[in-house]
Amino acid sequence: MKIPYDKPFGVFLSYLRDAYPKAEYPEAFIPLVAHKATAGHVLEKYFPELMPEFLKRNGEFVYAISEPGWQNSPLNMKSELRKQPDGSYELYANKAFVLDGDLGIFVAKAEREFALVMVDTDYYRSFRVPLEMPEATYRVAADRYVTHYRTEFTANLGSALFQTISKREVLLLSRTIVFREQIAYAVLAAAEAAKTADMSAIESRVDLLCSRAKEEPGQDDIAVAREILSAAIVRILAAPQAHGFWKWLAKFVKPAQGPS
Repeated sequence: MKIPYDKPFGVFLSYLRDAYPKAEYPEAFIPLVAHKATAGHVLEKYFPELMPEFLKRNGEFVYAISEPGWQNSPLNMKSELRKQPDGSYELYANKAFVLDGDLGIFVAKAEREFALVMVDTDYYRSFRVPLEMPEATYRVAADRYVTHYRTEFTANLGSALFQTISKREVLLLSRTIVFREQIAYAVLAAAEAAKTADMSAIESRVDLLCSRAKEEPGQDDIAVAREILSAAIVRILAAPQAHGFWKWLAKFVKPAQGPS
């Protein structure tokens, strides 16, 4: 089944719900969520001309915003896009959780604003270090794994393809992306928990989430997602072979009381 990266968010959620239980490598869906919820959304909003390339590459674009010590706020980031005297652009980036991919969108400061900068992996491939954490690597095929990296580099990007955005815009974008990820993870979590537990009590909540999903979700959507996550996570973690991702996600979710 083709991954509907070019379809509305609700269609993508329904795809996750249908395809995940039948997947040979279910953890492969975790990076799929990152492709659609993060890089895909930024491309649709700020670089629509690159969507054909995104689809051609099966969504494998990086979205890099997390930084060491940034306390989950873009206002604290150190990465910076600098215009040079000759008119070229230099990017300093220090990112903490970068998914593998050939092309990426790096969030950086740019004078008094922020910039979404398109970067070829070749600029920093030799500087990246795999994160040796169980939640950071996913098996996507019999002989292939996808992992997250940390990287710090300075690169001259020449003319650089970038889009400047204001402080308000980058804060709103960051919130939207977190909401999109959590909503998609909720759909995956419900499907994962259903492998070993009766999740019929929250099926109507998953229906609601998929049917009313917006490209930029609001607090009402995230409330439903967190309700689903809290019910599902405790059941997932009861399984001895739970992927490290679910253990990591549990840190941010207040689990509902599990079955006795």
